[in-house]
Amino acid sequence: MTGLVPLVRRYIEVKMEKVKIIITVGFIILMIFCTVRGSLGEGLDTLIQVGKDQQGIQLFYNDETEKYIAVRLASQKGDIREGMGADDIRSKYGEPAVIVNTPEGVEWIYKKSGITAFDKKGKIYIRFDGNNNVKKITDMGS
Repeated sequence: MTGLVPLVRRYIEVKMEKVKIIITVGFIILMIFCTVRGSLGEGLDTLIQVGKDQQGIQLFYNDETEKYIAVRLASQKGDIREGMGADDIRSKYGEPAVIVNTPEGVEWIYKKSGITAFDKKGKIYIRFDGNNNVKKITDMGS
């Protein structure tokens, strides 16, 4: 029986070593999983934010085009005319897409979204005199 005790002890030690290895490997796998999951979570958050940013950009573009259409129609109907104050236009139609200081005065540009400085159409220029009253309206069409 005395020879059996060392064998049993050795058997238990070997089993305990295997259990320690299994626990260590399991812990490492768990750490890797948590790290990868955390990284994926951050990546997913970034993708969600990009999606929201894209929606915000699209809303901005839609708003820019809606302002252009409203200003163009108002100009055609005579609701925006020479002598009208800049504050009146801003309160009714919102901020222009671009404000430019020129030697002739301040000029507001309402434009369709996606229209660049090089495009000839899709813009309305409203030039103001020194008293911030409309001096000239130039409709570059759609």
